[in-house]
Amino acid sequence: MQKVQHIVPIWLEMDAHPRHVPWLRSFVQTYFKGGGVDISSRDCMKAQLALVEAFDNVVEHAYPKSRKKPVLVGLYLKGKTLHMEVLDQGRGPPQKKHKLPSVMSDHGRGLFLIYRLSSRVESKRENGWHRLHMRIRLGK
Repeated sequence: MQKVQHIVPIWLEMDAHPRHVPWLRSFVQTYFKGGGVDISSRDCMKAQLALVEAFDNVVEHAYPKSRKKPVLVGLYLKGKTLHMEVLDQGRGPPQKKHKLPSVMSDHGRGLFLIYRLSSRVESKRENGWHRLHMRIRLGK
């Protein structure tokens, strides 16, 4: 029987500023190393890109005029599934199919990438917060 791994969930609160992007990228890798989980570089890159794209969307769309508003970021591992959540007090993304935008488009790649990189994505509003919950199956 295969051992199921769990890493203690961690929640971070930060302001919606792009300066946090490099730190978030490195935090994903640090999270796994700190939990003693051996993750492939491919899975780590998928998780980093999905999390950074979700955070970028908050910065650009949820709080376009204020960098001081709160963003909550959560990571936890259940078995072979990484759960990442990004919460903000914006209105959330449109509930439509996420297609690859035109090559000439400046915007629109974030949600497309999040959906392509994740095994499952849920987006909902609750108690004044928009919650984007991404799941990435590791080792696929």
